[in-house]
Amino acid sequence: MHWRIIISILISIANISAYIAIGGSPSSPWDRDATFDPTTGWPTRDFGMVLSTAAIGMGGTYLLNAQGNAQVTVYGGSSAGRIANKMYNASTNTLSASVIIPQGATQIMLSFINTSGPGLQNISVLQPGYDLASKSNITNLIRNTNLEVNWNETTPLNWLQYTPPKRNPWKTIPFIANQLNSNVDIWINIPYGATDDYVLNVVQLMLNQLNPTINIYVEFSNELWNFIFAQATTNLKAANDSVLNQDDLLRLAYDNKNVGSWKRIRPILADQCVNPTIIIQGLDYLNKLYGPPSTFLHDIAIAPYFDLSQYKTCQRVPVGVHAVYATWYGLAVHDYEGGLDTAAGCEGCSLSAKSNATRDNRMINLCVSFLNGWYRYGFQPLNWWVTGAAQITTYGSWNLLEDMRQETLMDTTAMFNSSSPVAQLLRPSSKLKAIDQIRQRNTAVFQPTPSFQFNINPTIVPSIITLRLRNIRNGYSIRRFDVMSTTTHSI
Repeated sequence: MHWRIIISILISIANISAYIAIGGSPSSPWDRDATFDPTTGWPTRDFGMVLSTAAIGMGGTYLLNAQGNAQVTVYGGSSAGRIANKMYNASTNTLSASVIIPQGATQIMLSFINTSGPGLQNISVLQPGYDLASKSNITNLIRNTNLEVNWNETTPLNWLQYTPPKRNPWKTIPFIANQLNSNVDIWINIPYGATDDYVLNVVQLMLNQLNPTINIYVEFSNELWNFIFAQATTNLKAANDSVLNQDDLLRLAYDNKNVGSWKRIRPILADQCVNPTIIIQGLDYLNKLYGPPSTFLHDIAIAPYFDLSQYKTCQRVPVGVHAVYATWYGLAVHDYEGGLDTAAGCEGCSLSAKSNATRDNRMINLCVSFLNGWYRYGFQPLNWWVTGAAQITTYGSWNLLEDMRQETLMDTTAMFNSSSPVAQLLRPSSKLKAIDQIRQRNTAVFQPTPSFQFNINPTIVPSIITLRLRNIRNGYSIRRFDVMSTTTHSI
């Protein structure tokens, strides 16, 4: 999973359900009717700008800055907001203004007419409590699926927005990861159909620009087993062609310096959580034709969720199968996404019930139980689907937050009024409280365990042997075992 990062537009507009877009006309900011400079990406004539939709408590005074001049209005009329303190400095060709949004507003859209320059550039809209010194802060990370396959199609880092048809630049990954206070690893997805040149450029970029202590988890495409996505059908056709027409010859080469067991570049094979057959066949195939899967893979990954149905012990079985098969081949188990699912089998259920359940303090215990179940196996860190903020709908309450202003690592209280719906939300949210509790505990860690060997001498042949293992040393679990005959008996 890699990320789209909104850098120069705003610090963190809360609860974005429609991506920020500078792409419409002044009369309809959402209609994608703007004209852009092909080199800079900034609009070349009058345009509209969508900052946030379907949000809550957007009231406040926002700081607008831009290069160039224009007549600015809040789309939607006087009830939607107004512009104040507009100033234009001809010597620097810069515009500044206050965007005043009334309490209770759920969206922000701006219209720009009579633009000079032509158009405007270097636009930033900052939330209450921030100034221009803060505009380069990066706090809004959202999942992105890159569709380009040629390197010359990728987006420059300084492009004004990373919304379709443009995608997030690969350079944003080292740009962000290198700034974090604590060392973190990254997970990237190579788009299906990417050319060799594309892959080579991604590799060179990561190795040259990332902090050398950061490990790189690599997944090819995303959910190749899921036929909702086009890559699943394309991949199936390619597999059939490989077997029927290409003698099933695959090139499995790797850089022994960086790629391999517990090295910096860590290839991942992902699977459907409820269907371990996929990973079983994949690992067995590698093992039979090419050798131990751990030579080519670092780990496997699945996507566990808990939903509204009553928990059943049998639901552990597919996860357990993944655990057994991974450890048999010397691989760890990751979660490429997972969390709370209030949509499965109940999309038409009460929206208010889903909202109330998500906000209830008892959700903390449910999330803690879910996370404990995951880490009990000694699995790797769980990637919650989805970080950031989004509105709760009948189709799910996936996000950790309903509003970015729920976060407590930075003071967001100046961004909303005490009577705002935002003030009524838990800070931090129930899900974040659960994650904090888990992070403060000791969790199992996947690591090689001591091995031991003993001989069994049956007195009757054939015979049935039952092994009972007792007093397993604290902190260890059985990773694998082999039973081998050292004596041949004639019957």
